[in-house]
Amino acid sequence: MALGLQYTHSESEQTESRLPFSGDESPDRMRRPTKIRDPPSHVESSMHTRSLNSVREILLPFTGQLPLEPSVRLNDQITTAIEVMVKHDLHIIPVFWNMRPVGQVRLKDAFAVVGIRIP
Repeated sequence: MALGLQYTHSESEQTESRLPFSGDESPDRMRRPTKIRDPPSHVESSMHTRSLNSVREILLPFTGQLPLEPSVRLNDQITTAIEVMVKHDLHIIPVFWNMRPVGQVRLKDAFAVVGIRIP
């Protein structure tokens, strides 16, 4: 007998049954997989919210007149874009997706999203 399988032959059919792993465990009492439960409603509602302040929210069309570095990715947070622009003393930077420029972000728009107004 190989791999704990037991074969029984009858004239009309062939059946296969698993043997228990220990002597006091029967196939009916073996652990069955548990059903995956749905998360509580308060967790589920937070799972379906969009990303908090993603760069894509303030994306402008790419003009091609910007240097390609420094840049941010399309799914980066707006605070990341602000950090990059402030660090490099820029007012606008390109946004990349799949290693291609897809748009640009202005510092003025990024600050407005987080509640800071620039005169």
